Amino acid sequence: MVDEAYICLTLAGVMVSGLMTDLIAIHSIFGAFVFGLTIPEGESADQRLIERIEDFVSGLLLLLCFWWIKD
Repeated sequence: MVDEAYICLTLAGVMVSGLMTDLIAIHSIFGAFVFGLTIPEGESADQRLIERIEDFVSGLLLLLCFWWIKD
């Protein structure tokens, strides 16, 4: 199992990266994408992380994104 601290730190890193790029007038999605590139590919940790946060992302964040774009 993936440690809860690893998940929290990863999500916090994504949010902080998005905030920083938003503050320098670049879209926040770009910052989150760049942070995602720092997660090593092909290791078991990245697959376990995806499995743990997939429901959260598709269930809540996707809906919030569409709601935010609508306004």
